[in-house]
Amino acid sequence: MGHISSNFSGFPLTHYDGAVNASAIETNRDFYVAIAFLRTMHDGEQRNLETYLSALLGVARKFRNEAYFSLEDFAEMLREALEAPAVDAGIVATKVNGEHDANGSTGDPYECWEQTILQQIADLREMREAGELGASHEVAQSIHGEIWRNTSVPEYLECAAAGTFGGWDLGGETGVRKVDWSTAQQFLNAGQKFD
Repeated sequence: MGHISSNFSGFPLTHYDGAVNASAIETNRDFYVAIAFLRTMHDGEQRNLETYLSALLGVARKFRNEAYFSLEDFAEMLREALEAPAVDAGIVATKVNGEHDANGSTGDPYECWEQTILQQIADLREMREAGELGASHEVAQSIHGEIWRNTSVPEYLECAAAGTFGGWDLGGETGVRKVDWSTAQQFLNAGQKFD
């Protein structure tokens, strides 16, 4: 598997039993703590969501042939995309305009995830160029009619986690340990639309 070495060792993860583990992201609760950490890492940063998603596309390609990856690897992908170089915009435009059927699907879970993120990158670029991206808390609409509720990196990540993995109250569901490409695609959709 394409395991990424984690850079989350700098913050504690408190498990439901009160134990602290400095590096393991084993449950959706741990994942939320990691997302909160990413939000603080991004505060004040200038990377916009279009650039972030372009970088995430490049980072995630390491896992293209994996059916599943750990929550820790998924969180690390999201963290790495805060700093990784963005994929060339020309490549994004070419892939969005070709290679997929009318529904944007090849049936391959990774390809479906990739088509979703490529369309999101294209939407954000088009909205930016048209001057349609307002304040981060405003709802935006792409020229294709797609609703965008979260257009900043911190909002996108927080809403993606909440919309994909649900709540994490004490005693709540904490059993998510692996992520597949379908779940990763749900994460992208929740990032865009979950409120």
